[in-house]
Amino acid sequence: MLHVVLVGVEGCENTGSVARVMMNFGVSRLILISPNCNHLSDSALNYAIHARKILENARVEKSLTEVINECDISIAFSRRVGQFRRRDLTLFKLGDFLKAYQNKNVFLVFGREKTGLTNEEILLCDLICTIPASEEFPSINLSHAVGIVLYELYKSFSTQKQTKDALKRDEIESTVNNIISFLTQIDYFKNHKEDRLKSLFKKFLFRADLDRMELQIIDNLVSRVKGIVKRLSC
Repeated sequence: MLHVVLVGVEGCENTGSVARVMMNFGVSRLILISPNCNHLSDSALNYAIHARKILENARVEKSLTEVINECDISIAFSRRVGQFRRRDLTLFKLGDFLKAYQNKNVFLVFGREKTGLTNEEILLCDLICTIPASEEFPSINLSHAVGIVLYELYKSFSTQKQTKDALKRDEIESTVNNIISFLTQIDYFKNHKEDRLKSLFKKFLFRADLDRMELQIIDNLVSRVKGIVKRLSC
């Protein structure tokens, strides 16, 4: 179960925007640590729009120390690295890592808009995660950062049924054979092993997860090139 933890949040607008993006991705538990704004102000509630309940039910505590032991794992988000800020995870790996914690209490800890988390707060958390961004301007708005993280986790945690009709093995092999036929036509296998290349093409097409139309486009393209080469060689 995901909990968004905001430490020392400074702006009512950001607080409301965080609540809104939480609702977008089905997260309802918000913990505010020593906030520097009124999360129930008109400004915060207006920015939350339909997520007002998240603000109304938000838990407010004085320090991160008071709540950190209640979770099964805590992830601190920081763009800065250093002696106490060694990056443990990138955002791209976070979803897969946290899949084992879907039924556990997970604290996603975000710092102040201007200064982020202190070294002491970082040390209280189990892991540090960074959000990749341009080196020219890596600082990301608080509500945007929360939205990016929740989106990545939503993608990883969502289990959607596959609706695409998977390609059959013989369909892929037919296209591979067409490619091999073309390569034979241009004497490619004088210096390369056919069996090895055929296996590589088959693996490539399987991993590409193509639909039937995409595979047909490749097959037709190879056939057209074969025809052109044949005419030019006459």
